[in-house]
Amino acid sequence: MNPKVLIGRLVVGTLAILAIVFGFMAPASALPIPIGTPIVPIAADANVCASVANDTNNDNVPVKVACAVAWVYEFAVSEFGPAASLPSYVYIPLGSIGLSELGIAPDGSPSFCGYISAQVDLDYCNGTVHLGQGTLDNIPSGSTFSLAVIAAITAHETTHHWETVNGPVNLDPIFMDSRIFPYEQTSDCGAGAAIAFWISRGYLPPSASTEAQAAFGDIAVEGDDSHGSRDDRESAFELGFSSGLHACNALMPADKTVIR
Repeated sequence: MNPKVLIGRLVVGTLAILAIVFGFMAPASALPIPIGTPIVPIAADANVCASVANDTNNDNVPVKVACAVAWVYEFAVSEFGPAASLPSYVYIPLGSIGLSELGIAPDGSPSFCGYISAQVDLDYCNGTVHLGQGTLDNIPSGSTFSLAVIAAITAHETTHHWETVNGPVNLDPIFMDSRIFPYEQTSDCGAGAAIAFWISRGYLPPSASTEAQAAFGDIAVEGDDSHGSRDDRESAFELGFSSGLHACNALMPADKTVIR
């Protein structure tokens, strides 16, 4: 795993332990709870997409995120129908740190989701997708702030939700080790399928596929056995782009599916 992410998640775990010790407990369904810097629920808004379609300025990342969520909604309905299951989305502003969830899960185990700007602010946790400007600002790609890349990342994290619901699988116990690898591959594949859909709808130009695929390769970290190498990530993206979301089932463990 990326050492920066590992350290960040250890810090989040420590925050959760301290919160439990000092009595900040709630049912797992109580989200968010006021611990740490406020986070911002994301309202999907397709009407803003045209204003940022060709913008590479990081000042407009929150607007691009609102557009990306709207596009993901449409992609979800195209794949799963009107009853498509979707996560909640929250925006993590720069400099934020805290817990977006802390409580007791239905099975009696502790349940928490945390965020640290630029460390742990771009992930899926217990039905919520965190989209943080701290990480989006630092993707090592010339396309860092493009709408295509931000939308692809949003689709990647949303695919983790579909893995959880349709697998079914609980990703929390395995998110820090190599067992998460097939699910990360599937989510890269889901991002490729989403980009293909948006290009087919005319929302993005054909060049968006190369742009987004390269970004997934660029964020690969040498030795990261949870997300895989550049080749792993780009190949999974290409599978989804070329063959659609159903093809991504091939990357899931043998007894699991992302879409039925």
